[in-house]
Amino acid sequence: FHSQELWPFYEASYSHDKHVTSAAIAPDGRRILTASEDGFAKLWDERGNLRQAFDHDGYEVESAAFSPNGKQVMTLANGMVKLWEMNGKLVDSDTLPAGHAADLSDFSTDGMRILKTFAGSEDEKFRALIQRLKQEEETYQVIPAANQQRVATISSYGIAILLDGEGNILRSIDSSVVAAAISPDGKRLLTVTVDSLSTIKFWDEQGNFLGDFKYRGEVNHAVFSPDGAQILTAANDHTAKLWDLSQKFVHRLPPHGLGVTAAGFSPDGRRIVTASHDGFARLWDEGGILLDSLAHGEVVNAAAFSPDGKRILTASRDGNARLWLFEEARVLNLPHRGEVQSAIFSPDEGSRILTAARDSTARLWTAGGSPLHALRHHGEVMAAAFSSDGRQILTVSSDSAVTLWSASGDSIKVFKHHDEVNAAAFSPDGNQILTACADSVARLWQAEKPYAAQSFKHGENVRRVAFSPASGERVLATAGNTVKLWNEQGNLLESLAHKYGVKAVAFSSDGQQILTASIDQSAKLWNVRGELLANFGKHTLPVNSANFSFNGKYIITASDDGYAILWWTSRTIFEWLKTAPVYRLTREEEERYEIIR
Repeated sequence: FHSQELWPFYEASYSHDKHVTSAAIAPDGRRILTASEDGFAKLWDERGNLRQAFDHDGYEVESAAFSPNGKQVMTLANGMVKLWEMNGKLVDSDTLPAGHAADLSDFSTDGMRILKTFAGSEDEKFRALIQRLKQEEETYQVIPAANQQRVATISSYGIAILLDGEGNILRSIDSSVVAAAISPDGKRLLTVTVDSLSTIKFWDEQGNFLGDFKYRGEVNHAVFSPDGAQILTAANDHTAKLWDLSQKFVHRLPPHGLGVTAAGFSPDGRRIVTASHDGFARLWDEGGILLDSLAHGEVVNAAAFSPDGKRILTASRDGNARLWLFEEARVLNLPHRGEVQSAIFSPDEGSRILTAARDSTARLWTAGGSPLHALRHHGEVMAAAFSSDGRQILTVSSDSAVTLWSASGDSIKVFKHHDEVNAAAFSPDGNQILTACADSVARLWQAEKPYAAQSFKHGENVRRVAFSPASGERVLATAGNTVKLWNEQGNLLESLAHKYGVKAVAFSSDGQQILTASIDQSAKLWNVRGELLANFGKHTLPVNSANFSFNGKYIITASDDGYAILWWTSRTIFEWLKTAPVYRLTREEEERYEIIR
């Protein structure tokens, strides 16, 4: 688990003696049908046990399909279409018309005989579109969606094109494509390209790239299961394979136009918000489907959900924070006179909003966006935070000061430093403050005292600090190029190494794990003993933020490469494996891999 992959979970394998030409999943999702150059079509259960073989006297079986009710099988071989019962009894056969493409989608059955008719749609207009596309000279394959809202075509040159149900081209999405499929709900498309490896790519209904995985065999066919949760591949390594898409360890959201500055979860973990240099924040569901785009005129520096999950707050370089009220379909503008660096909700159900900006003010607002107090500074305000009870506020300004304020906007205390302050954090009980300074020292302050109670000599520019929320001995984290863990007495406990500067550090809710994000293009998960649990290394540019979901099951990372990626924590993977439908090796495979029961 030190490097999670963008692979779906491998469930079962279905073997032939020669290349597998096609594979299909029954409407009930419990049976698999494969066709092969070895002269057989084969019926399997979902775990890979052979139930029936349909013999074609040595002729290559070009394709095989289930009847619409899933109770019979149709095959195509040697110019003949055949209809079979599940027990292998031949019911009917018919000769393929001269010059007709090898495509079973033009045939159906009434249970007694083969019918030459389009089986996929009762809509005459959509049927005419499919037939027109099939007759185009350069068309190699036409793939209609079951909901008639999308069609994909593959040209003889390997170009995959996505069209809507009216035949309008939405996007040319891929090249060198040998196969494609559309999910039953029409919301996902997969394409297969073959080089030294086969690459199976996933796209949304608008043709935006979602992710991919690689396969060592030469895949020539792939289909979605009826519920869209699995895909079945057929390959020239003599196998068909079933893959589970419902529990991916990694999910990469479609890209922003520019780098992603921040990403976070809703309290229930079912939605994700991202902020980007492209001037948008975006709202996604947990499956990576775009729900809404939240537009600013400039770079969006931050985005966060309210504690009740019903509102989103964004902060932008355009000099505004914005409050997005989805239930009321309204957007409220919270203006500053300079770039807004951060915007957060108060912890008491989000009854107040706190913004920090380069106009030398932090501002406190009501939940409805009305101004309450302006917290004025001598320098630009780089960050602001509430204490856990919401009764105090902490601000960091460019004049080397950290200021403690009351919730009514009164200045309580100023903690002066001799160099630029990069960050500050409240302890969980609000009685202590930890500051990060460019002079390579982090300082621990008592809220009621004007001098630092403890100094932590980090040895390099300290960019981030964090408190562990765990009870008992308090652990503090300071981050430069290395993250260091300390106790309150200033004793170094552990060092967590990245190659380059750390941009974010966060503790899990139980305080037992630490998440770090770095310029070195990775995020890493550690335990408090300093042991590496997982390396999240799929980004290709610096990682700007990394956060745990509220339930601790997932991690979201945001990067300058334009992607936000959703990951499973290693603890979640281990829990899932206890009940996962793990593929069981056959006796032959156990012998091959020298596995002893």
